[in-house]
This record gives sequence, structure tokens and C-alpha cells, in this order.
Amino acid sequence: MVKGLGADSETAVLVVAFEGEVRMIFGHAQLNPVLRRVRWFGYEGTRWSPSFPKVPKEVGDMMVEVSFSGLFASPEENPVTISFENAYRERYGKDPTPYSYYSYDAAWLACLAVLNAAKYDGEAIKAVLPSVAERYLGASGYKKLDANGDVLGADYQIWRSVLENGVYKYKVIGVWKIASEELLFY
Repeated sequence: MVKGLGADSETAVLVVAFEGEVRMIFGHAQLNPVLRRVRWFGYEGTRWSPSFPKVPKEVGDMMVEVSFSGLFASPEENPVTISFENAYRERYGKDPTPYSYYSYDAAWLACLAVLNAAKYDGEAIKAVLPSVAERYLGASGYKKLDANGDVLGADYQIWRSVLENGVYKYKVIGVWKIASEELLFY
């Protein structure tokens, strides 16, 4: 497909796969010279991979060479975020992944909605959830919902694969601020 489109600045590859598959995809792709000449983009699951520093050299080199980049929702620090991170590190001995912030908040929102509904009934819980979410500031940020029931928005950090001091890693290179609609690069 990339060969047919042409390996130029208008062609890119978007990888949406689990961590093990991403490593395998890059393992095969690094053998193809056409795939080495286009930009590659990923998703938040790749950014938080603890195994990236341990990838084979040829895979890591390709990820850096193609500027493998992506976005992931990144809550602004608030008192709940700080408390959640400290408790998570104390319990598990490592930093939380992005999914843990959202899972934590989803559980809290569900429990608070049940309490506000004053009964365990799907329709009653659904009816109170928007007002509960509007008043909720969680580990992943403010949770006010839009008319479709989706969170109004989030800030996103922009990351890129780099090799620094002989170690492959994902480096945050910028941020999209939802409130001000600004794209800032570091």
C-alpha cells in the first residue's frame, strides 16, 4: 500500500495494535526500505510501553528513524491526580499507565452515580450521571459530559521515539491544550 502511494511527505503509516504486535510490525517493517522512508504514528498504548528501551537495536533504530510519534490523553496535575499517583506508586511500585487514571475515575463515577440515583437501576443511574460527572474532578481531570455522553475534552501530550544516551525512549515533545486550543512544542 505504501509503495503504491509513494514514500513521500504525504504518506504515513498509522499503527493501531497491541504492544507485542507493534514490536513485531516494526521487526518486519525495518526490513523494507520503502517503509523506512515514511512517517509512522502510534497511539497511547505504545507510548507507555515499559519494554521500549529493551527492543532489538534494529527495531529501535527504525522507530527513531521514522520519527514514530503519537498523542495520548494527559490530565493536568490536580490534587486528585497527585493523590492517585502517590497511592498507586506506594501500592504497585511503579508509575500508573494512562488507563489506570481513567479506570479509577470510571469506577468512582459509577459508584457516585449509583449513590446519587439512590437505587441500583440502569435508567436512574443514566439519568444522574451527567450531573455527577459535571461536579467530578478526578485523577484524569474534569469529567463534564457533552450531549452524547462523551467527556468534553482532554489535553494531549505529543510524544516521539528517540535514542538518548544509548537508550530508546518516548520523549514528550509537546502538548495540545483543550481549554485554550493551543498546540505547544517544547
